[in-house]
Amino acid sequence: MSLLRLYSFFHLNLAYSAIEEEERPQAIERCYWPLLRLARQRGLPFGIELSGYTLETTISAGIWSSRRRGARRSPI
Repeated sequence: MSLLRLYSFFHLNLAYSAIEEEERPQAIERCYWPLLRLARQRGLPFGIELSGYTLETTISAGIWSSRRRGARRSPI
């Protein structure tokens, strides 16, 4: 019998109507960073999908910088 392998997939959307523009930095800090830290610390396989707006906003916040907070690049 083969081992069950699970893969989590997350949708990130800063333009969600319930998140006010001034609250978006808090959403990154409180939601996105804990998700990335958990995946890194536990070695969990996961995927993310995000809108162009969310990508641009998170890039300007430095969330995808390989130097920030000990983030690592995938070996693939």
